[in-house]
Amino acid sequence: MGKGRTTVAAATAAIKRDTVKNPAPRPDQTQGALADRHIRHHTPDSLYGDDSATDNQKGTDA
Repeated sequence: MGKGRTTVAAATAAIKRDTVKNPAPRPDQTQGALADRHIRHHTPDSLYGDDSATDNQKGTDA
């Protein structure tokens, strides 16, 4: 076997070994986070309320 094939075989074995202990999350568990990230990225900050306490600007209490 060539070096590339042994690398792929080793990676495949490592993935199988790791997913036995920690199975991948179901798609319905991750889709909400992806959609929320997209929506927050394209939505003005003013719709999420006042976040001035976390701005760390001069003159604020943060």
